[in-house]
Amino acid sequence: MAHLELRLGRLAGILLMWGATLCVALFAFLVWRHGMSLHYLIVLGLAMMLGLGVRMPASFRINSVLFGVSILVGLYVVELLLAYSGSAITSLGAQA
Repeated sequence: MAHLELRLGRLAGILLMWGATLCVALFAFLVWRHGMSLHYLIVLGLAMMLGLGVRMPASFRINSVLFGVSILVGLYVVELLLAYSGSAITSLGAQA
């Protein structure tokens, strides 16, 4: 069981670092494209939190990745429900 936790901890650390890297790249792109805005600091703060999460114990890293994935899946499902619900399409006057 300890071997599985070690491997999952490494995978979670890699995913957290990828997330931090993507957030930093998104921040750099937004600043380059649109100029500095205080709203972009949220992305930079998320990158710092993800980067610091790598230094936490393995169980914390695994739980953080599972939490983040579940939040993203939930948001995407809600977006799909809103996009394909009949009332949302007709209330905006758009055609599907």
